[in-house]
Amino acid sequence: MARASPGGVVRISLVYHYDLRMVQAGGVLHYIRGLVKGAIGTGTSFDYWCRESSDIDPARTFEGLTFHRLCGPRPRLPLHETARLVWHIARRRADIERDADAVVFQGTEWVLPWLGRRNRPALVAVLHGRTAAESGYLRPFQRLLFRISDPLAMRVLDKAILVSQESCDYFAGLFPKHRDKIVFLPTFCDDGIVPAETREQARTALDLPAEAPILSYIGRLHPPKRLAEMIDVVAEVRRRGVPLLFVVGGDGPQRAEFEAHARAAGLGDAGFRYLGVLDRRRVGLALRASDASILLSDSEGMPLGLLESLAIGTPAIVSEIADHRAIVGDGGFVVPNGNVPAIADAVSRVLAERELFAARARTAGEPYLASRVVPRILDLIRQEAQGRRPVAPR
Repeated sequence: MARASPGGVVRISLVYHYDLRMVQAGGVLHYIRGLVKGAIGTGTSFDYWCRESSDIDPARTFEGLTFHRLCGPRPRLPLHETARLVWHIARRRADIERDADAVVFQGTEWVLPWLGRRNRPALVAVLHGRTAAESGYLRPFQRLLFRISDPLAMRVLDKAILVSQESCDYFAGLFPKHRDKIVFLPTFCDDGIVPAETREQARTALDLPAEAPILSYIGRLHPPKRLAEMIDVVAEVRRRGVPLLFVVGGDGPQRAEFEAHARAAGLGDAGFRYLGVLDRRRVGLALRASDASILLSDSEGMPLGLLESLAIGTPAIVSEIADHRAIVGDGGFVVPNGNVPAIADAVSRVLAERELFAARARTAGEPYLASRVVPRILDLIRQEAQGRRPVAPR
């Protein structure tokens, strides 16, 4: 049984797949850090229940978050990892909800141990990757898992937060009886991503040329991002006489293929620069140094890199999917994938009117700053917690 917290204090247990030391946890780490930072001074405390270890790299720890281990390293057994984790969550359910006013989950599968539980804290899920397009990239087991876990979880969840409007509309269409539980609250970028450095200072810090127009991509290097098409766009702009430099930060399974395609397209050192994996400060510097950013993904929810680009005032050229059109507004262009000349036209237009599009980008990015979004997320969780909080015994 969850024990009532005194006064206005709210205790939140976060149940997530990722140990925050994992490289894949970058987006999760950003989201959790934003919630904790936004709750400073509000009487809200957090417990983070992660997959493997409570021994977090000191570089990734922060005040206001207590770590707990759900289970040890994955054993060599013929048991799917999701099934193993659900079993461990069920085993530790009483510990997770002890003293908690709300439990926040990364996915609907982690909610299953609470089926049939009436005396419980508020249950809230934060869901990414819930669009018709993104479902096409799921492995067969994942599609089957969601078909089972989504409807079961919606019976017991108090709220499901979808981080993109398209995801929210799609999910509400799947579960019209639970429409009142489904809300759109976008993901967000840290206000601190905006660097103090000027464009020229950022280029100096990253050893980038002072005068060349720069287009950047910062993100995972894997097939849905359409990396080869980005290279083709840069090559097309350069063929038109613009000495465009393509700056890339990130890593992933397509890195070698990506670099080989850049060489085959004849970009050379003057047309292509790979910066490797960047920390948050260097992400800010790379975007500040750029005249525009590009994102041609086949599928996205609410891409953090796009929000960061706009917040910094770097116009974005993006594919016509998900919430891109609503996010970018006049701060760049939404383009049809596969039409390299049209995308090159958009890049050229932004380069020709850089200051105008930079101002528009900053305006477009402002609603997605953590200072604007996080209070709304925390307010929703607190409201649900207050609604479920049991009366403290006299």
